[in-house]
Amino acid sequence: MHKLLRHTLHSLQFKIIGVTLTLFCIFTTATTYYWYDSLTKQATTTSVNNLYAMLQISNNNFETALKDIDRVTALISSNFGNNLNSRIFNYLKYKNVGDATLLQYRREAEDYMISLCNFKSYLNGMAVYDLEGNSLSYGPTMNGKEVLKQVWYEELKASDTAVKFIPPHFYSSYRRQDSDLVFSIARPIKYHGELIGLVIADIKISMLNDMFGIDNINDYAVFVMDEETGTPIFPAGSDAHKLNDTEMSSLTDKASVSDGRFVTMLRGENSLAVSQKMFLTGWRIIGFVPFNGILADFLNTRSQVVIIALLCGVMFILLVSLFTFFLSRNLRKLSRAVTTIDHENLNLDVDIRSKDEVGQLYQQIRIMIMRIRELITGIHNSEQEKRKSEMRALQAQINPHFLYNTLNTIKYLATLRGAQNIENVSIALSDMLHVNLSNDRFITVKEEIHYLQQYLEIQEYRYSGKFTCYFSVSEDVHDKMVPKLLLQPIVENALLHGLVPQNEVGILQIRVFTEDDLLRIRIKDNGKGMTEDDLTALLAFTASNTTHIGLANVRARLHLLFGELSSFTMWSEPNLYTTVEIGIPMITKGVQYD
Repeated sequence: MHKLLRHTLHSLQFKIIGVTLTLFCIFTTATTYYWYDSLTKQATTTSVNNLYAMLQISNNNFETALKDIDRVTALISSNFGNNLNSRIFNYLKYKNVGDATLLQYRREAEDYMISLCNFKSYLNGMAVYDLEGNSLSYGPTMNGKEVLKQVWYEELKASDTAVKFIPPHFYSSYRRQDSDLVFSIARPIKYHGELIGLVIADIKISMLNDMFGIDNINDYAVFVMDEETGTPIFPAGSDAHKLNDTEMSSLTDKASVSDGRFVTMLRGENSLAVSQKMFLTGWRIIGFVPFNGILADFLNTRSQVVIIALLCGVMFILLVSLFTFFLSRNLRKLSRAVTTIDHENLNLDVDIRSKDEVGQLYQQIRIMIMRIRELITGIHNSEQEKRKSEMRALQAQINPHFLYNTLNTIKYLATLRGAQNIENVSIALSDMLHVNLSNDRFITVKEEIHYLQQYLEIQEYRYSGKFTCYFSVSEDVHDKMVPKLLLQPIVENALLHGLVPQNEVGILQIRVFTEDDLLRIRIKDNGKGMTEDDLTALLAFTASNTTHIGLANVRARLHLLFGELSSFTMWSEPNLYTTVEIGIPMITKGVQYD
């Protein structure tokens, strides 16, 4: 026992803890005794200034974001006589026109709304309602019949108010999760002074959370309320009841008679509060901080505390450095060397020859790193060879199958048709073989589309009059790279199983575009389609199944090349259509995928 106690008293850990606790006690006692009274007064004044500044910044950010959406409602509700805005008024005014004209008005109005509402991050939905509850909408909105029952709807009709800000509410009484909570801007739409409808913009409650959610900042908190109705605006939803009725009543009374600082009881604590009235909405914003937290926010920021902290810090550094410098020298070296190790650097750039615990730890780490390097090298080489072998096998599956069909086509044309047809097919086949037999694993979108066009030209001779093909390729994707021979198996599947079995002429659509930073390729036919069970069974086939080798081959290649970064999606309806969509990363020339 005596030996264990002596070892503990002489350990580095005990010495560091002892010095740290001693200095901490000296620092805490001196600081608390000398500066407590001064900091209380200074902290109170500073807290008030900080609250005002935080409220002003939050309010300015909120109103800036709100004005961006309010401008859209103002634009929609105003009849400027321009061609774009007249689409809304055409739909609301002319109800006695034909169904086709009314449908055209509706489509034009909805397109116009979508163009206005795009890129409004906080906008949850927007709708234009006529006086009968019919609506044009963008995103989720309240049912038109429910709108006509709202109290604020009648108030908006009866008054000359140009805009009304509606407190947080749910779209429906059946869905009352906080995620379904919105607040709204409502404006009447008038034509020659007569009310013909209204526009309502529903704003995500996350705007309030983003602008006023400061509960995690030094115990500061914000409330926003509608003084006219006493309705809490923020926090909203299940968080709206953090204050009891007595505290809410006290807060409302004191905030309404004061536009400055006041003291009240909030969340069971005596708190310092300030309030301001919001210019745009007329709501009142109140910020508060508990008195118990004021000192804690400022003890480490006062100049007097800094002076004492510096003196104690110098003493701490001298004492701790004296005790730990020689004891932890090798440990520091090893620690610095270990922090440089990552997946790109597996070298331990230090040499420690001591025989103590640090030396033993160094030897174990060095042996472990050597073993990791050997394992990584072996795994990398094995995986590289495996993937290259699989890719060569997958690509080789396509060539004999395709060449067999193409040569049969040439033979058939040679028998029944003239030399011109044979020439055309031969040229197309020559171009395709040039791409097919090249060593390039990736080619440009332009080259892949050209390859596909040559393939379809051959198939037009084989299935004369059975299909028509349309290409739509965005200008900005021509130079993007795709895996060679990626699309031909999908197109072949669409022809053989979708269009050819039909009696009428089929349509094949091929579209290449960008979306969500991905290169997307969509192939659609109006062929016989598939049931859900057939589609599920088709997607379950692998590259070893010779019946559906094309689609399985494409899926396998995408997985090997891009893994989770790629997507392969199919959807179909019997006797209507089948659509295949591929998504791959945007690759430019020179980028390699092993």
